[in-house]
Amino acid sequence: QALGWFVAHPGNKLVLMKGNHDIEIVWPAVQRRMAQLLAAAYGDWHEQGVMGDVETPLTMDEELPEEITADQVEAALQFPEMFLYEEGIFYVEHGCQYDPANAFSNFANPRLQDNPKYIELPAGSLFVRYFFNDVEKVHPFADNMKPISKYVFWLIRKSPTSLYKFLRDLLPMYLKATRKVHQKTRRHPDENQQQSKNAFEAKLFQIQKAVRDGMKAGSKQTTRRMVGSVALVLLSVVLALVGVRLLALGSYLWMSAAFVGTLAFLLWSSYLFQSLDNLLAEPFLYKAASQVCAYLNQGKDEAFTAVPYLIFGHDHAADVRPIHTDNQPGFVQWYVNTGAWVPVFSEENRLLRDDEQLTFLRLVPRRLQNNDRAAHEGLPELLQWSQAANAPRPVRLFE
Repeated sequence: QALGWFVAHPGNKLVLMKGNHDIEIVWPAVQRRMAQLLAAAYGDWHEQGVMGDVETPLTMDEELPEEITADQVEAALQFPEMFLYEEGIFYVEHGCQYDPANAFSNFANPRLQDNPKYIELPAGSLFVRYFFNDVEKVHPFADNMKPISKYVFWLIRKSPTSLYKFLRDLLPMYLKATRKVHQKTRRHPDENQQQSKNAFEAKLFQIQKAVRDGMKAGSKQTTRRMVGSVALVLLSVVLALVGVRLLALGSYLWMSAAFVGTLAFLLWSSYLFQSLDNLLAEPFLYKAASQVCAYLNQGKDEAFTAVPYLIFGHDHAADVRPIHTDNQPGFVQWYVNTGAWVPVFSEENRLLRDDEQLTFLRLVPRRLQNNDRAAHEGLPELLQWSQAANAPRPVRLFE
């Protein structure tokens, strides 16, 4: 109803950015259905407002019509192919194209090349559909832990039996779906099949690929450290058994060496395991935003120049931090991640977070930055809706 109320005001536009979880927005029939639902929701609200319903927080303005048609709503809707750019204000991108598990070969047109009635889903979407949705039925908080390997580590420490059941019952279905998809697609994961329309898009595709390659390298390093950690634990067990045998034989010197080696392997294994948290916590979207920002600041394309706000989503991690580049313009530039209704938190600060968190970035014209750097050093307004206060409140950010 609120969105219907918004688009009913003359001149207002509603922009819907697609991502890996709602890629179906690309279908014209889906866009049309959304317009119909918004028109119907506005009609319901207007009827309530006319009847004097004091519960609605939306004002009954004189300029509002009694009803709006789906055609009128559709004219107020925008569905950008890849990103949204507003000169001098912001650059907005979902962010899934920087994630190798969730990137589409052609984000602007994700349909299968040889069967355009279907969408080519990346591995991450298959994982959610055939595996992770059922995991969340057991552990609803699982989606709050990013990346997914952090949840796996939690399972290993806290609930290994659940991990075994998931692998036994769900993994075969996921692998079967993955095989079928790869059989039906002619996919080149390291190449963006989308053709760039201008120099900025060409550079954007390069940045996306470079960040994906970095993520892949980090994933391989994670795998190596996990395997190494497990191998060291097994070696420590073997050495401990050898030490017990040497103790029985009375070879105390070699026994001591075996037990020292056992302790060393365990410490080494623990170090590798603990280092995974830092390895997996790299803010890859901040890195992506910094590179996009640096290109915009160069001013090589007159249609795409420096902006104060570079806004992303995707990884669910609400965040605000300044961007520093070599060619900084005369104003502060910010990386903003709007988060998601399912927030990300660590096991340590779980009690300080709600499992659902409606976060958003508010840009008010009179508060936007301009070239007066000294007068506009304040943080962007990254907010969350407080049900208790019935008002927005600043998002609580954790390091």
